[in-house]
Amino acid sequence: MRLAVTGGKGGVGKTTVAAHAHRILGWDAVDLDVTAPNLHLYLDCEEVERRRVHLLGPKVDPDSCTLCGECARACPAGALIVGRSWDFDPDLCHGCGLCVRVCPRGALDYVEIEIGEVREYRVRDTGSRLRSGRLNVGDRRSRHLVNHLLDRLEGDEILLDTPAGAGKEVYDALRAADAALVVTQPTPAAYRDLRRLLRVVRAADLPHVVLINMADVSERWTERIEREVDAPTLRAPRVDDPLESDELRDAVRAALDEL
Repeated sequence: MRLAVTGGKGGVGKTTVAAHAHRILGWDAVDLDVTAPNLHLYLDCEEVERRRVHLLGPKVDPDSCTLCGECARACPAGALIVGRSWDFDPDLCHGCGLCVRVCPRGALDYVEIEIGEVREYRVRDTGSRLRSGRLNVGDRRSRHLVNHLLDRLEGDEILLDTPAGAGKEVYDALRAADAALVVTQPTPAAYRDLRRLLRVVRAADLPHVVLINMADVSERWTERIEREVDAPTLRAPRVDDPLESDELRDAVRAALDEL
């Protein structure tokens, strides 16, 4: 089974729960939160490999280009502007190659554009692997790096630490999973984001459970989540040291058993 640990709003304890789930299951893991990857900081890891990730983007031959603008009109991301000159914004390019294909004079060719890197780790206490994506600072193509990682998944027992939020890259991660452990907290902001995230989980058609982290912070909001969420819910206590807490690990284990 491929299990996604997801959390909607950042800061609800998703990565801490993912670390406990990894220790319990001993599976390989992939950190898909490419704008702020940190699962490796929660585990006893050593880095074993690092490689750059590229997209294919356009490069113009100024001697062949007539500035007709066909490439700019075809570009779905608006990465090209053609007027008195040919201008290209690599941060907007999705690497689809449509501009190269539609150019009537063959003035465009492909060039590699770096968007980030992938780091491979060995987790010492389990002997498993952790793969982590890291988007270049300022780059906006997080979904492409997430899908680069998803396209290279190997095996059936994998833990997916999804990005924060409920965007397209979260949906992509959930579509690659067989079940989801959804983490939230009993606060108005976390509950609002939980409802948005659960719509994405249901769209991905995944069996799922909701773990209410720090449930004793607000009995009123915990009870509201349990009452209004159409999914099994479990409680996890507030603890002083979440990474080493047996109580939190037992709550994560119960959530895994429920799945």
